[in-house]
Amino acid sequence: MFDELGTLADEYDEFTDTDVREAVHMTLTRHFVWGEREEPLPVSYGMRSAEGDALIRTNIEEFLRWTFEEVSRIPPGKPRLMLLQDPDIQAANGMRYDELFGHRDEPLPNTPLAADMFALPQYDE
Repeated sequence: MFDELGTLADEYDEFTDTDVREAVHMTLTRHFVWGEREEPLPVSYGMRSAEGDALIRTNIEEFLRWTFEEVSRIPPGKPRLMLLQDPDIQAANGMRYDELFGHRDEPLPNTPLAADMFALPQYDE
């Protein structure tokens, strides 16, 4: 996941905007940290193009599918957050987790994601 997010950051200037990073962080918190598997992933992450949003969604979806079995053995909450925030892991382009999706000392509350994240925005492109 880190390599793919790093590639997106290289290809899309807006990927490192606060809004995009926060949307990625909130999605990872809800689905990976708290293990909410039954609800769909958002379609909007604040990117300027449908393609950018779709690439983020696909990347997160693949990460969740790939880690499902392993992460189910780890208690939800802070232990899973610490896995995402491992300072020793970095993308191929050198970016670390905090540059890709921010940092929190404690996980965000396990609350539903904002409704606007599930609606396709009007893109400029």
